[in-house]
Amino acid sequence: IPAVAVPQSRTARQEVPVLMYHRVADRCPPGLEPYCVSPKLFDQHLLLLRRHGYRTISLDEWREHRRTGEPLAGQPVLLTFDDGYLDVLTHAWPILRRHGMTATVFLVSDAVGQAAAWDAGYGPPAPLMSWHDIHALRHDGMSFGAHGATHRPLTGLTTPDLLWEGNRSRAALEREFGQPVTSM
Repeated sequence: IPAVAVPQSRTARQEVPVLMYHRVADRCPPGLEPYCVSPKLFDQHLLLLRRHGYRTISLDEWREHRRTGEPLAGQPVLLTFDDGYLDVLTHAWPILRRHGMTATVFLVSDAVGQAAAWDAGYGPPAPLMSWHDIHALRHDGMSFGAHGATHRPLTGLTTPDLLWEGNRSRAALEREFGQPVTSM
């Protein structure tokens, strides 16, 4: 059956797939492989997306679409990275740029510039981006949001602890960026 283009009304809401990544690295410690893709595989993911007409959008674009109902051009997709690993800068960003794409990185605010201590049970913790790295990526078009202050498992926290994590993380990012942070 041939595909038929159906015009969208002004209030129609498009579905947008969200692809979530953590690390883009050639090797990850055993036990963390599900959270790691090689640069080669990541490049293949983006090539496949491009071949199928996808283009990345920011969370701000998605939020504006949800507010206004204005259609998003092309086949939109959201790419996200959790935790702020340094290999987002060293491996993922060059591949994203080569494909004309971008992403949103969710940062663990209290750990910026350190190592991912939450991964220590699996091997040496991977380095995280510094504020200098983050500002360079923001300047080049990458978006950032809050991932909590300390990387505690948010789904197991009490309401006061959850609010503390979110508020502390957002406040740290807003101080550093000098503008509101609306993504978590």
